Amino acid sequence: MSFLDRVGIPVTPLLCAGAALAIGVTSVGWFSAAMQRDTARAERDSVMVVRDAFASRLGELQTANDGYGAVLETMRAELRAEQAERRRMDEEGRAAVLAAEAETRDAERTLAAFAAKFQTESRRPKCQQALADMEAQCAALAGY
Repeated sequence: MSFLDRVGIPVTPLLCAGAALAIGVTSVGWFSAAMQRDTARAERDSVMVVRDAFASRLGELQTANDGYGAVLETMRAELRAEQAERRRMDEEGRAAVLAAEAETRDAERTLAAFAAKFQTESRRPKCQQALADMEAQCAALAGY
């Protein structure tokens, strides 16, 4: 005699209760698994939307980066051209300054020679008389 016979509970209701309990646990497990599956699918879909958005944004940024690269290369080329122009102008400026300094030295030598000659010649009597006559004829020439 089994324990159930001694207690007085018939086997059929107990088996039915066990079966109902097993079906309930299985249903809860199945429902839980279905919920997890649905949640996982929703998360997957959400991640795929975000991934697609990032892929689209990546394409936009790569296009913009390529555009900025082209602009940067243009600016670098212009910078190199302007630097070359500045070097050329510096050389021309240095050459012009050297030429002007040489002309100044030449003019100073010529002036010094003329002033020395004028000082020497203006002391001679004929030259003094010529200067006096010149001043008498043109007052603007006075003082030489």
